[in-house]
Amino acid sequence: MKKILIPTDFSNTAKVAAKYALQLAQHIGAEPVLLHVYHLPVTDPSVPVPMINPDELQEINEKAMRELIAELSEKTTLPIKSKVQIGFAVDEILELEEKYDLVVMGMKGSGAINEALFGSITTDVMRKTKKPVLIVPENVTFKDIKTVIFACDFEPKTSMKSLDPLKEIIQKFNAELQILNVMKNEDLMTVE
Repeated sequence: MKKILIPTDFSNTAKVAAKYALQLAQHIGAEPVLLHVYHLPVTDPSVPVPMINPDELQEINEKAMRELIAELSEKTTLPIKSKVQIGFAVDEILELEEKYDLVVMGMKGSGAINEALFGSITTDVMRKTKKPVLIVPENVTFKDIKTVIFACDFEPKTSMKSLDPLKEIIQKFNAELQILNVMKNEDLMTVE
């Protein structure tokens, strides 16, 4: 595994995921890249609201990224690359995914059910990406990985190549792999 994409919105949950991703990158020798995607605020033209200049908005977001990198750099010796760009987060992550082997994102525990039911950037990326996505719950600290549970649907379209980053993580940590598949009672599954 060569590169890990770490999308962030600068929330505490995203910071936890970034810290986790950096520790993982350090253990497996991967290059971490932080990504922050923002969009221009949309205002109602009938309501007088001062508009922010797009260049100013870019600078504000770049400053937030520099502050995050400074905070994260205290915990790692890895060089941290970053990208700050305008757009829609899911679209930009999907557009960049081919350049990365793994996407690491955070998800807030208390809202996980709501996020799964109603959607979030994390769940949307999980549904649409072809790359593996590691979801890091809030308030998690990095520990050596002992067990990996791989949830899959056994769809024929699933590429076994997409499992390469997972295999590498399992090998680096000498972890146990468990495969989870949930089926309806009436569905039959062959050994294959």
